[in-house]
Amino acid sequence: MKQTDQLIFNRVLAKEVTTLPPADNYLLAHRQRIQKSTGQSVHLARALHYNNQFKPWETGKMWRQASRDGAMVPAWKLWSDAYFELITSFLARGITIKQPHLKNIPKR
Repeated sequence: MKQTDQLIFNRVLAKEVTTLPPADNYLLAHRQRIQKSTGQSVHLARALHYNNQFKPWETGKMWRQASRDGAMVPAWKLWSDAYFELITSFLARGITIKQPHLKNIPKR
């Protein structure tokens, strides 16, 4: 069994944890159950948790996932928009980025 930091934290801190509602920690791997039980959509979430193997910064994997599961596209767009907003704000304030990771982001 692969031991990840998250698994260890979960076990050690089990009695100290407060589970957040879907609006505060939207678990994308469980979005169908969340939508069915709470009516909460990806668009209304304050935080998207990419708790599956597909991460928005890994464009190739996201393209493959989106072609199989179109419901991931809105979550991917939300992440991409936030990323571009962050980069734009850095540039507007004169903050330079030595090695931008924009090569993985689809062009608009």
